[in-house]
Amino acid sequence: MQNGVCRLFLQGGRPMQQLFKIGEVARLYGINIRTLRYYDEIGLLVPVYVDADTHYRYYSSEQFEQLNTIRYLRTQGVPLSEIAVHLRRREPARILDMLRSQQALVEEQCRQLEQTRARLAARVAQIEDALRPELLDRVRIEPRPLRLAAVLRRALRAGDDLELPLRHLERSAHLSPSFFLGKVGLTLSREQFLAGSWQTYDSLFCLVEPGEDPDQDTLQTLPAGPWAMLRFSGTHQDAPNHYPLLRAELERLGRPPVGDAVEFTLVDYGLTEDPGQFVTEIQVPIAPA
Repeated sequence: MQNGVCRLFLQGGRPMQQLFKIGEVARLYGINIRTLRYYDEIGLLVPVYVDADTHYRYYSSEQFEQLNTIRYLRTQGVPLSEIAVHLRRREPARILDMLRSQQALVEEQCRQLEQTRARLAARVAQIEDALRPELLDRVRIEPRPLRLAAVLRRALRAGDDLELPLRHLERSAHLSPSFFLGKVGLTLSREQFLAGSWQTYDSLFCLVEPGEDPDQDTLQTLPAGPWAMLRFSGTHQDAPNHYPLLRAELERLGRPPVGDAVEFTLVDYGLTEDPGQFVTEIQVPIAPA
Protein backbone atom coordinates (compact mmCIF):
# COMPACT_ATOMS: atom_id res chain seq x y z
CA MET A 1 0.00 0.00 0.00
CA GLN A 2 1.49 3.40 -1.00
CA ASN A 3 -0.05 6.89 -0.83
CA GLY A 4 -3.53 5.44 -0.36
CA VAL A 5 -3.16 3.22 -3.45
CA CYS A 6 -3.63 -0.54 -3.24
CA ARG A 7 -2.92 -3.27 -5.79
CA LEU A 8 -4.83 -6.53 -5.81
CA PHE A 9 -3.13 -9.54 -7.39
CA LEU A 10 -4.44 -12.65 -8.95
CA GLN A 11 -2.75 -15.94 -8.32
CA GLY A 12 0.58 -15.95 -10.11
CA GLY A 13 1.35 -12.36 -9.21
CA ARG A 14 -0.39 -10.68 -12.18
CA PRO A 15 -2.00 -7.35 -11.10
CA MET A 16 -5.79 -7.41 -11.46
CA GLN A 17 -6.60 -3.72 -10.92
CA GLN A 18 -5.44 -0.66 -9.04
CA LEU A 19 -7.58 0.40 -6.11
CA PHE A 20 -7.79 3.77 -4.35
CA LYS A 21 -8.82 4.44 -0.78
CA ILE A 22 -11.83 6.69 -0.28
CA GLY A 23 -9.65 9.55 0.99
CA GLU A 24 -7.47 9.40 -2.12
CA VAL A 25 -10.53 9.53 -4.41
CA ALA A 26 -11.88 12.47 -2.42
CA ARG A 27 -8.59 14.36 -2.87
CA LEU A 28 -8.32 13.51 -6.56
CA TYR A 29 -11.81 14.88 -7.25
CA GLY A 30 -11.94 17.64 -4.64
CA ILE A 31 -15.09 16.27 -3.05
CA ASN A 32 -15.99 15.48 0.55
CA ILE A 33 -15.48 11.98 1.89
CA ARG A 34 -19.00 12.19 3.36
CA THR A 35 -20.34 12.62 -0.18
CA LEU A 36 -18.67 9.40 -1.33
CA ARG A 37 -19.98 7.57 1.72
CA TYR A 38 -23.48 8.83 0.94
CA TYR A 39 -23.17 7.69 -2.68
CA ASP A 40 -22.25 4.25 -1.30
CA GLU A 41 -25.20 4.22 1.11
CA ILE A 42 -27.73 4.93 -1.65
CA GLY A 43 -26.10 2.52 -4.09
CA LEU A 44 -25.01 5.20 -6.54
CA LEU A 45 -21.25 4.55 -6.38
CA VAL A 46 -20.44 1.38 -4.43
CA PRO A 47 -16.76 0.57 -3.64
CA VAL A 48 -15.41 -2.46 -5.46
CA TYR A 49 -13.78 -3.63 -2.24
CA VAL A 50 -14.26 -3.05 1.49
CA ASP A 51 -11.59 -4.32 3.88
CA ALA A 52 -13.25 -6.72 6.32
CA ASP A 53 -10.91 -5.73 9.17
CA THR A 54 -10.52 -1.95 8.73
CA HIS A 55 -13.78 -1.32 6.84
CA TYR A 56 -11.84 0.94 4.48
CA ARG A 57 -13.58 1.51 1.16
CA TYR A 58 -11.59 1.07 -2.05
CA TYR A 59 -12.50 2.24 -5.55
CA SER A 60 -11.08 1.16 -8.86
CA SER A 61 -9.82 3.48 -11.57
CA GLU A 62 -12.54 2.01 -13.76
CA GLN A 63 -15.08 3.75 -11.51
CA PHE A 64 -13.59 7.18 -12.19
CA GLU A 65 -15.60 7.52 -15.38
CA GLN A 66 -18.73 6.70 -13.40
CA LEU A 67 -17.82 9.38 -10.86
CA ASN A 68 -17.13 11.84 -13.70
CA THR A 69 -20.64 11.18 -15.02
CA ILE A 70 -22.18 11.70 -11.58
CA ARG A 71 -20.32 14.98 -11.05
CA TYR A 72 -21.20 16.30 -14.51
CA LEU A 73 -24.89 15.50 -14.19
CA ARG A 74 -25.00 17.02 -10.69
CA THR A 75 -23.55 20.29 -12.07
CA GLN A 76 -26.48 20.27 -14.52
CA GLY A 77 -28.91 19.89 -11.62
CA VAL A 78 -29.96 16.33 -12.43
CA PRO A 79 -31.34 14.58 -9.31
CA LEU A 80 -29.35 11.67 -7.88
CA SER A 81 -32.32 9.34 -8.40
CA GLU A 82 -32.27 9.98 -12.15
CA ILE A 83 -28.49 9.64 -12.29
CA ALA A 84 -28.82 6.23 -10.61
CA VAL A 85 -31.30 5.09 -13.25
CA HIS A 86 -28.90 6.15 -16.00
CA LEU A 87 -25.90 4.43 -14.42
CA ARG A 88 -27.80 1.15 -14.08
CA ARG A 89 -28.50 1.18 -17.79
CA ARG A 90 -26.37 3.60 -19.73
CA GLU A 91 -27.76 4.42 -23.15
CA PRO A 92 -27.32 7.53 -25.34
CA ALA A 93 -31.07 7.93 -25.77
CA ARG A 94 -31.65 7.79 -22.02
CA ILE A 95 -29.10 10.48 -21.17
CA LEU A 96 -30.35 12.60 -24.07
CA ASP A 97 -33.89 12.48 -22.65
CA MET A 98 -32.51 13.30 -19.21
CA LEU A 99 -30.58 16.31 -20.45
CA ARG A 100 -33.52 17.55 -22.52
CA SER A 101 -35.76 17.32 -19.47
CA GLN A 102 -33.21 19.19 -17.38
CA GLN A 103 -32.84 21.79 -20.13
CA ALA A 104 -36.59 22.46 -20.05
CA LEU A 105 -36.47 22.77 -16.26
CA VAL A 106 -33.57 25.23 -16.37
CA GLU A 107 -35.32 27.31 -19.03
CA GLU A 108 -38.40 27.53 -16.79
CA GLN A 109 -36.20 28.51 -13.83
CA CYS A 110 -34.58 31.20 -15.98
CA ARG A 111 -38.02 32.51 -16.93
CA GLN A 112 -39.00 32.70 -13.27
CA LEU A 113 -35.71 34.36 -12.35
CA GLU A 114 -36.22 36.94 -15.07
CA GLN A 115 -39.65 37.73 -13.65
CA THR A 116 -38.11 38.06 -10.19
CA ARG A 117 -35.37 40.32 -11.59
CA ALA A 118 -37.95 42.53 -13.29
CA ARG A 119 -40.03 42.78 -10.10
CA LEU A 120 -36.98 43.68 -8.04
CA ALA A 121 -35.95 46.33 -10.57
CA ALA A 122 -39.46 47.78 -10.54
CA ARG A 123 -39.59 47.80 -6.74
CA VAL A 124 -36.17 49.49 -6.46
CA ALA A 125 -37.21 52.17 -8.97
CA GLN A 126 -40.53 52.64 -7.18
CA ILE A 127 -38.93 53.13 -3.76
CA GLU A 128 -36.30 55.47 -5.17
CA ASP A 129 -39.07 57.52 -6.76
CA ALA A 130 -41.13 57.50 -3.54
CA LEU A 131 -38.20 59.06 -1.66
CA ARG A 132 -37.99 62.12 -3.93
CA PRO A 133 -39.07 65.08 -1.75
CA GLU A 134 -39.48 67.43 -4.74
CA LEU A 135 -42.54 65.44 -5.86
CA LEU A 136 -44.50 66.11 -2.66
CA ASP A 137 -47.52 68.40 -2.54
CA ARG A 138 -47.72 69.26 -6.21
CA VAL A 139 -49.99 68.00 -8.96
CA ARG A 140 -48.29 66.14 -11.80
CA ILE A 141 -49.80 64.82 -15.01
CA GLU A 142 -48.11 61.77 -16.45
CA PRO A 143 -49.07 58.96 -18.84
CA ARG A 144 -49.69 55.56 -17.34
CA PRO A 145 -49.95 52.22 -19.17
CA LEU A 146 -52.88 49.88 -18.82
CA ARG A 147 -52.67 48.25 -15.39
CA LEU A 148 -54.34 45.05 -14.24
CA ALA A 149 -55.61 44.73 -10.68
CA ALA A 150 -57.23 42.09 -8.51
CA VAL A 151 -60.13 43.80 -6.71
CA LEU A 152 -62.03 43.23 -3.48
CA ARG A 153 -65.24 45.26 -3.56
CA ARG A 154 -65.88 46.44 -0.04
CA ALA A 155 -66.82 49.78 1.53
CA LEU A 156 -63.90 51.13 3.53
CA ARG A 157 -63.24 54.37 5.34
CA ALA A 158 -60.09 56.45 5.59
CA GLY A 159 -58.18 55.19 8.60
CA ASP A 160 -59.55 51.62 8.51
CA ASP A 161 -57.04 48.84 9.16
CA LEU A 162 -56.48 47.25 5.75
CA GLU A 163 -54.67 44.10 6.85
CA LEU A 164 -57.77 41.91 7.23
CA PRO A 165 -59.37 43.01 3.92
CA LEU A 166 -55.99 42.48 2.28
CA ARG A 167 -55.89 38.89 3.52
CA HIS A 168 -59.42 38.39 2.12
CA LEU A 169 -58.25 39.77 -1.23
CA GLU A 170 -55.21 37.51 -1.15
CA ARG A 171 -57.39 34.44 -0.67
CA SER A 172 -60.26 35.36 -3.01
CA ALA A 173 -57.93 36.32 -5.87
CA HIS A 174 -55.51 33.45 -5.20
CA LEU A 175 -52.61 35.86 -4.90
CA SER A 176 -49.33 34.48 -3.66
CA PRO A 177 -47.91 36.21 -0.57
CA SER A 178 -45.61 38.98 -1.72
CA PHE A 179 -44.23 42.37 -0.97
CA PHE A 180 -47.39 44.41 -1.47
CA LEU A 181 -45.94 47.88 -0.90
CA GLY A 182 -46.78 50.15 -3.83
CA LYS A 183 -49.11 47.52 -5.31
CA VAL A 184 -52.10 47.88 -2.99
CA GLY A 185 -54.57 50.71 -3.48
CA LEU A 186 -58.00 52.00 -2.55
CA THR A 187 -60.62 53.14 -5.04
CA LEU A 188 -62.64 56.34 -4.67
CA SER A 189 -65.46 56.68 -7.22
CA ARG A 190 -65.48 59.51 -9.75
CA GLU A 191 -68.81 60.66 -8.36
CA GLN A 192 -67.44 60.91 -4.82
CA PHE A 193 -64.36 62.73 -6.10
CA LEU A 194 -66.48 65.37 -7.84
CA ALA A 195 -68.90 65.67 -4.89
CA GLY A 196 -66.10 66.18 -2.39
CA SER A 197 -66.94 63.00 -0.47
CA TRP A 198 -63.42 61.76 0.25
CA GLN A 199 -63.88 59.64 3.37
CA THR A 200 -65.31 56.40 1.94
CA TYR A 201 -63.77 54.00 -0.57
CA ASP A 202 -65.44 51.49 -2.85
CA SER A 203 -62.81 48.78 -3.07
CA LEU A 204 -59.36 47.52 -2.21
CA PHE A 205 -57.11 46.26 -5.00
CA CYS A 206 -53.66 44.88 -5.69
CA LEU A 207 -51.84 45.45 -8.96
CA VAL A 208 -51.03 42.25 -10.86
CA GLU A 209 -47.44 41.80 -11.99
CA PRO A 210 -46.13 39.67 -14.90
CA GLY A 211 -46.13 35.99 -14.02
CA GLU A 212 -48.99 36.26 -11.53
CA ASP A 213 -52.20 34.43 -12.31
CA PRO A 214 -55.01 35.65 -10.04
CA ASP A 215 -58.63 34.56 -10.20
CA GLN A 216 -60.11 36.05 -13.39
CA ASP A 217 -63.35 37.02 -11.64
CA THR A 218 -61.47 39.49 -9.44
CA LEU A 219 -59.69 41.34 -12.24
CA GLN A 220 -60.24 44.95 -13.27
CA THR A 221 -58.19 47.34 -15.39
CA LEU A 222 -56.86 50.79 -14.64
CA PRO A 223 -57.03 52.56 -18.01
CA ALA A 224 -54.05 53.73 -20.00
CA GLY A 225 -53.70 57.44 -20.63
CA PRO A 226 -53.01 60.65 -18.73
CA TRP A 227 -53.31 60.51 -14.95
CA ALA A 228 -53.19 63.41 -12.52
CA MET A 229 -51.20 62.61 -9.38
CA LEU A 230 -50.72 64.22 -6.02
CA ARG A 231 -48.19 62.81 -3.58
CA PHE A 232 -48.12 63.78 0.08
CA SER A 233 -46.56 62.88 3.42
CA GLY A 234 -48.97 60.68 5.38
CA THR A 235 -51.37 57.76 4.98
CA HIS A 236 -54.83 57.14 3.55
CA GLN A 237 -56.21 58.73 6.70
CA ASP A 238 -54.63 62.03 5.63
CA ALA A 239 -55.84 61.82 2.02
CA PRO A 240 -59.12 63.80 2.48
CA ASN A 241 -57.04 66.87 3.30
CA HIS A 242 -55.30 66.68 -0.09
CA TYR A 243 -58.16 65.94 -2.48
CA PRO A 244 -59.30 69.61 -2.61
CA LEU A 245 -55.95 70.70 -4.07
CA LEU A 246 -56.11 68.00 -6.75
CA ARG A 247 -59.73 68.75 -7.69
CA ALA A 248 -59.09 72.50 -7.82
CA GLU A 249 -56.10 72.01 -10.13
CA LEU A 250 -58.08 69.81 -12.51
CA GLU A 251 -60.86 72.41 -12.61
CA ARG A 252 -58.30 75.11 -13.36
CA LEU A 253 -56.83 73.02 -16.20
CA GLY A 254 -60.27 72.08 -17.54
CA ARG A 255 -59.39 68.39 -17.43
CA PRO A 256 -62.06 66.55 -15.46
CA PRO A 257 -61.63 62.99 -14.17
CA VAL A 258 -62.82 60.26 -16.53
CA GLY A 259 -62.67 57.41 -14.04
CA ASP A 260 -62.29 56.51 -10.39
CA ALA A 261 -59.46 57.87 -8.29
CA VAL A 262 -57.02 55.48 -6.64
CA GLU A 263 -54.70 55.85 -3.67
CA PHE A 264 -51.39 54.03 -3.20
CA THR A 265 -49.26 53.90 -0.09
CA LEU A 266 -45.66 54.25 -1.29
CA VAL A 267 -43.87 54.34 2.07
CA ASP A 268 -45.30 52.90 5.30
CA TYR A 269 -44.28 50.63 8.18
CA GLY A 270 -42.93 48.12 5.66
CA LEU A 271 -40.09 50.55 4.97
CA THR A 272 -39.76 52.74 8.05
CA GLU A 273 -40.68 52.95 11.72
CA ASP A 274 -41.03 56.73 11.43
CA PRO A 275 -44.61 57.80 10.49
CA GLY A 276 -43.18 61.17 9.51
CA GLN A 277 -41.64 59.49 6.46
CA PHE A 278 -44.85 57.85 5.24
CA VAL A 279 -45.80 58.73 1.66
CA THR A 280 -49.14 58.21 -0.13
CA GLU A 281 -50.18 59.16 -3.66
CA ILE A 282 -53.58 59.94 -5.17
CA GLN A 283 -53.99 59.16 -8.87
CA VAL A 284 -56.97 59.93 -11.08
CA PRO A 285 -57.44 59.36 -14.85
CA ILE A 286 -58.23 62.59 -16.68
CA ALA A 287 -59.41 63.75 -20.07
CA PRO A 288 -56.72 64.27 -22.74
CA ALA A 289 -55.45 67.80 -23.23
